[in-house]
Amino acid sequence: MSPARSCQTGSELAVDFVIRRRWYRAATALADAAGIVNDNGIMTDTHGRTSAPHVWAAGDLRVLPYRGGRIRLESVPNAIDRPKLVAENIMGAEKEYVAKPWFWSDQYDVNCRSQG
Repeated sequence: MSPARSCQTGSELAVDFVIRRRWYRAATALADAAGIVNDNGIMTDTHGRTSAPHVWAAGDLRVLPYRGGRIRLESVPNAIDRPKLVAENIMGAEKEYVAKPWFWSDQYDVNCRSQG
């Protein structure tokens, strides 16, 4: 065991390992400056349109409607699928993005992946 420092008190604890999760806040300064509505990501409709006329969003900063709420999806499958769909929509396709279920995990030397 090695010591780990507590984030809140500064005290040390003997631990075997530490799991650390980092939360990232979306970098929305450009959207803010342009007057585009965002909430820890650029708000879009299911087609990728933002609140600004003729401005679309396709990447991980996009917050889209999902099951009656809103979600920012950050995954490789979504990062590949969304820009393609938004590009088609910019050209007039009017397709709605439907998030696909996915799973990815590395367990020792085994990699498990599944996409619905």
